[in-house]
Formats: sequence, structure tokens, C-alpha cells
Amino acid sequence: MEKTELISVIAGAILSLLFAVIKRWVVLDKKAMGRIVLIVSFLVASVIELFEDSWNWDTYLSKVGEVYASSQIVYWVLLKEFGLEERIEGR
Repeated sequence: MEKTELISVIAGAILSLLFAVIKRWVVLDKKAMGRIVLIVSFLVASVIELFEDSWNWDTYLSKVGEVYASSQIVYWVLLKEFGLEERIEGR
């Protein structure tokens, strides 16, 4: 795994945890939250791509996918399955 791939995966995990904390105060429906996560995934991938030497659309789109997929995996496997989301949200 390359350094930027690892950064994308870690960013997705952090993104998932961050949104779980934000959901304590902001209530959105699932569609809106999904769109926001996708938009933020694009922004995070853009920042990662800008810090690399050159802009490459192929790697950019794969970074977006890596950030989004890792955020979803962390959310559904760790936060939902183990009940951590309720603890983070204070329910």
C-alpha cells in the first residue's frame, strides 16, 4: 500500500468518526448525510491530490473512492455493528 493510499484510508476512517460526533448536534436524513459524506470525500481527495507532485484524474478518482469506501466500512462495521455510534452520539 502506497503512502497516499494509506492517507486516503485513514482520512476516511477519521471522516466517519467525525460525522458520528457531528450527529450529536445535527440531525439529517440518510440521503443528505450520504451526499455530505460524498462531497467531503471529494474535498479530502482534492487536498491529498494537491499535496502530491502532479494532478492525475485517474488517481484522483481512485482517492475519492478510497476515502468514501473506507468511511463507509468504518461506519457500518465499527460504529453500527459494535454500537459505538450510539455511545458517541450520547444516546
